[in-house]
Amino acid sequence: MQQHFDTMLMFAQESKAATAWAERLMGEGGMFARMAGYHSAGGASLFYAVAQAKPKVDLRRFAVALGEVTIEERQTFIGEARRSAVHRLEQLAVAGRSRE
Repeated sequence: MQQHFDTMLMFAQESKAATAWAERLMGEGGMFARMAGYHSAGGASLFYAVAQAKPKVDLRRFAVALGEVTIEERQTFIGEARRSAVHRLEQLAVAGRSRE
């Protein structure tokens, strides 16, 4: 079911309601405004699905969230969540490069 949901989110740019929802997730008070939103494999997958609509904006959101935590807090970002986040960021970077 998660995969189906993620697939639907990839087309968020096609719907005003879905775009507004995606912007709330990525906004200042949204799920991905802090690193806690990325601390599960599901969170990383959701980030990737939402980021399909506006990858550059969403990558900047991740950079801001990462910049707001200490080195010690970054070191707690481990395991499957970290692997999923890194893999999803790589996918966005490669996809973005092919769009340029």
